[in-house]
Amino acid sequence: MTILDRLRFERTIASGDNPKSPDTTKSLAVASVDRKTGFHIFDRRPLSGIVINDEMSALIRFAVIGALTALIYLGTYLILRAGTDLHAAIDSIIAYAAAIAFQYVGHARYTFRKQLASRTQLFRFLINNAIGCAVAAIIMSVAPALLVISEFQTGLIVIATLPLYNWIMMRFWVYR
Repeated sequence: MTILDRLRFERTIASGDNPKSPDTTKSLAVASVDRKTGFHIFDRRPLSGIVINDEMSALIRFAVIGALTALIYLGTYLILRAGTDLHAAIDSIIAYAAAIAFQYVGHARYTFRKQLASRTQLFRFLINNAIGCAVAAIIMSVAPALLVISEFQTGLIVIATLPLYNWIMMRFWVYR
């Protein structure tokens, strides 16, 4: 079934008619064009009742880019540690810069489907990351003594807190 056939099928469902299509037992793809970005948006709607809308799809893409960003940071850091005689802090800064560059491009183009030409967007992204870094540093330095927990447990708090903070800030401020 082509995209146009699926769109006709969607109109048929919306009008209340009973469509006769071999793909009705699988899933329904609804296509639209985002007027701001010009991207084609495909919303897959399984007929089982589970709907993955644009917001849920963006959240999934956000998680994928976040995981890849973490892997890029870790991989770059480990490669630098094994291949250079630089201080660990320098290796970490270089790895962090590589991961942040990937994160900006990945979230702009893939997660939020925005162009990269906006200096305001880049500035907001950098401010957001500086605030996130400060929040992580504050949590890591205050929480162990305040909550009487280990640094590992505090790290888990940071791992749980920062993605939520980043999702909210990137969704509603950085890439709006």
